[in-house]
Amino acid sequence: MTGIFTQLTFIVMAINGVFYAIQKYGTDQTVVQRYLTAKTDKAAIRASLMGVLLTVPVWMLFMFIGTGLFVYYKIHPIPTGIRADAVFPYFIMTRLPTGLVGFILSAMTSAAICSMSADLNSLGAVGVEDYYKKLRRGRPDREYLLAGKLIVVGAGVISILIAMLYVNAGTDGVLGIVFTLYAVFSGGSRGSSCWVC
Repeated sequence: MTGIFTQLTFIVMAINGVFYAIQKYGTDQTVVQRYLTAKTDKAAIRASLMGVLLTVPVWMLFMFIGTGLFVYYKIHPIPTGIRADAVFPYFIMTRLPTGLVGFILSAMTSAAICSMSADLNSLGAVGVEDYYKKLRRGRPDREYLLAGKLIVVGAGVISILIAMLYVNAGTDGVLGIVFTLYAVFSGGSRGSSCWVC
C-alpha cells in the first residue's frame, strides 16, 4: 500500500493534480493576472472553468504520448543509458524526419519562451509592487521599472542555474524535482487557498 504513495502512480498524480489546481487557479500570479483582464466576474469564472476543463484533454494527450512511447520501445528496445525523461527527445531526434524535428523543436522553444516570459513578468510585477515599493516609497516610476527589469534578469539567471543543476544532478527526474519545488515554495499558499475555498 505504501508503494502507491511513494512512486509516481495514478493516485499520486491525481492527488498532486488537485493541490496543483488549487495553487494554480487560486494564488498563481500569472493566472490571477488573466482573471483581472476579464470585463466581468462571470467572464473570469467562465475563463477559469474553460481552463480547468481543457486541462483534462490536454493531459490525456500527454499521457497518450507517454503510453505510445512505452509501447513503441517495448517493440523496439531503447539503448541502455537513456533516462526515462529523455525518451521523448530521443524519439524525436532519432525517429522523425529532419523538417518535422525542426518544426517540433521550434514549437517547443516558442511554448517554453512564452510560458517563461509570463512567469518572469509576473515575478517582476510582484517583486516591485509587494516588496520594492514598500522598501523604497515615493520613488519615480523609472526606478520601479529598472527594479522590475533587474528582478526579471535575476530570476532568469536563477532559472538557468536550476536547469543546469538538474541536468548535472542525480536521477530524480523532472516530475520529482517539480513536486519537491512546489511543496517547498507553495505549501503555505496551498493551505491558505484551501481555507479560502
